[in-house]
Amino acid sequence: MSVHEILNEPHLMAAQIDLQRRFDFHVTLGDDFRQYSAIIAKGRAQQPVGLPFDPGHSPIEAGQGFWLVGHTPDGALAHTQAMRVIDNGASSLGEYMLGNFRRYPPAGVALDLARSRFRAGPGPRQITGKICYHGEFWLDRTRAQLHGTGLSGALARFAFMVALSRLSPDCVFGFMPNAVACKGFAARQGYMHAEPGAVRWQRQGDAAGVIEGYAYGAGTEGKADREGFETRLSQVEAIVQNQDNREHDILDSDDYYQFEGGAAAAISAIQGRDRPIYHNDHSRPERPVIRTLDEEIARVVRSRVVNPKWIEGVKRHGYKGAFEIAATVDYLFAFSATTGLVANHHFDLVEEAFLADEATRDFIEEHNAPALADI
Repeated sequence: MSVHEILNEPHLMAAQIDLQRRFDFHVTLGDDFRQYSAIIAKGRAQQPVGLPFDPGHSPIEAGQGFWLVGHTPDGALAHTQAMRVIDNGASSLGEYMLGNFRRYPPAGVALDLARSRFRAGPGPRQITGKICYHGEFWLDRTRAQLHGTGLSGALARFAFMVALSRLSPDCVFGFMPNAVACKGFAARQGYMHAEPGAVRWQRQGDAAGVIEGYAYGAGTEGKADREGFETRLSQVEAIVQNQDNREHDILDSDDYYQFEGGAAAAISAIQGRDRPIYHNDHSRPERPVIRTLDEEIARVVRSRVVNPKWIEGVKRHGYKGAFEIAATVDYLFAFSATTGLVANHHFDLVEEAFLADEATRDFIEEHNAPALADI
């Protein structure tokens, strides 16, 4: 076992002392994951060690990983996190995760791994070299004095310092819920890039509560037929939505994400894989334009959603204008949640246009404060 109460590297020692001084929080570092498992079993029994760091499931060779735990002055375990080098060989992170993401499930959750999926965005497909996985991040929620202080970000950045010093990775990646990442937690931890919707875990029994089918025709009107509906969904090769006018777009009505997003989520749950989604422009029948859904989302975000002319136009309508801005964000988030096809930079553009722009933010707050809260 190797537990380092005092770190040898000067910059790490200084960071550890700073954590103790600022937060009255004692940090311990180690690289024996059998010892880590024992610490977790004693102090974090409600959440078992995740599979990537379970020595009985995924052995970690010496010098290929470390764990970090934090204790309060009364000796109680209040924080954990760990890092390890992954065996990606010459593959990019995206290629590796496509075949191996099921090795990194959240701990303590009953999942249907066969129906869970990973979508490799442009970022992971370009990341190669020595890669580390960062997981096990936990801060005791029952200790209110630890939250809202900046401690969680400081602890994560401390782990990054240790990783750079001892593992020398080219890249560090991890997972966190979209809702947490979108609130800025990923950036506060030290991550420079996020891929919303990259992983969609399916809980056991999820599909049972959301997929319902009804049969119509031949004397049957609205008869429950989930089995028949699932059979049809299992045969789908592509999802297609045709739009025959330009009076509205996919981000000013909830109809589009309910069909395209709902169908995508249901088909992914049934088939255990994603199918291509097309949003076709038939406003000019003599010259139809075929686009993928992610292309259509990108087009609408840039041409309408963050267009200063549209923003200034809706401001003329006071309460209703602020509502339309919030509804647009809501529909964009719904597409992200159901399809994973909204890029991170699209949310960045929206944030810059609606929140970072003081005049627009003030307009929304003045005319429809609940809409600003929703955004």
